[in-house]
Amino acid sequence: MKKIILPFLLFGYLAWGTACSSSNKQGEHDHQHDTEAAHDHEGHDHGDHDHDHEGEEHDHDHEEAGSEHADHDHANESEEHEHEHNEAYGMLVIAPNKFQEVIHTSGNIMPAQGDEITLTANHDGVVVFGNKSLLPGEQVRQGENLITISGKTMIHDNIEATFMDSKTAYETAKANYERAKLLNADKITSDQELAEIKMAFEKARINYETIKQNYTSGGQKISASSSGYIKDILVAEGEFVTTGQPILKITKNKRLVVKADVPQRFFPMLSKIKTANFITLYDQQLHKTEELNGKLISYGKSTGENSLFTPIYFEIDNIGNLLAGSFVEVYLKTSEVPNAIVVPKTALLEEAGRYYVYVEAGETFEKRYVTIDCNDGENYHITDGLKPGDHVATKNPYLIKLASMSSALPAHSHQH
Repeated sequence: MKKIILPFLLFGYLAWGTACSSSNKQGEHDHQHDTEAAHDHEGHDHGDHDHDHEGEEHDHDHEEAGSEHADHDHANESEEHEHEHNEAYGMLVIAPNKFQEVIHTSGNIMPAQGDEITLTANHDGVVVFGNKSLLPGEQVRQGENLITISGKTMIHDNIEATFMDSKTAYETAKANYERAKLLNADKITSDQELAEIKMAFEKARINYETIKQNYTSGGQKISASSSGYIKDILVAEGEFVTTGQPILKITKNKRLVVKADVPQRFFPMLSKIKTANFITLYDQQLHKTEELNGKLISYGKSTGENSLFTPIYFEIDNIGNLLAGSFVEVYLKTSEVPNAIVVPKTALLEEAGRYYVYVEAGETFEKRYVTIDCNDGENYHITDGLKPGDHVATKNPYLIKLASMSSALPAHSHQH
């Protein structure tokens, strides 16, 4: 321990001695020059005084620059905070907007006319799927062989026997026609006989080519007449089918029809409908006919038998996620409402059957009850409770609600 303390004590003693020595010498020096110091004091003080003023001005300028920089940083932070606030809660400034009255009803999606094809059997026989596994929803190409109708086990109307008979008849008629042409050239047969033989040949040729067109080894093939997707398979493998019997359905899946069922009390408004929104129930997605190249096809002029509804039809493009045959919730748009107060459905919360929104009030959010008229599946028409200029939270209102129920309030989100 002493080895550590002593050197420090020695250093302090030497330092004290040096400082004192310097002080004594300075005292002697000051005593010798008192008069000179007194003589020079006035000039020296003025110089220092001017220098101090310049320093004060420099410090003042520096303080102003620092203050401006701090104000600039504070403004940037405020703007950034405001941007984050608007992003988090989707703040909407209420202003008069366009809205259309809505008829809310139900409906379904159907294939468009000409978009669905039914393939039928053109001969009696037994259905054979072959190596291809056919399932609804499977994609097929135009000309692709889907099903074969075989008649191997049949005694009557055997397709293989029919094909061979037609081929033999064609070849025989062709040979007779070729021979008749030679005999006619030598004037051995008349022109009338040649014409009759030619007619028999053409009949045999057409019959043979018709059967051959859809015939493969093992039976008659049923091919896709258009590219698309298999909608329904109407027969089972090994099932006996007759000529004209439906085999399967193919849908092109390019155009669809939205059918809405309109209650009779809204019949006078049908002529005002041009567009519609609809929600697919299987994924709760909102779609707009105007965004799907949609058009109003027609609406019924009368109700169906034993029905209280009048149908209205829209044809639309299939964007790939619309399912024919599915049910939908439909919002039919009618007359325009001018200067309407409109908020997105995401801004609304419900409490005991009453709707409310959160309105910005200074540094807080105010819970405001509103009266709604109708909605188009996306926006609500507000008839009371909001006015132009109000700032409404349209995103995450439940976060504001949860914060109001706890002590941990989100920034800028106190509730009255």
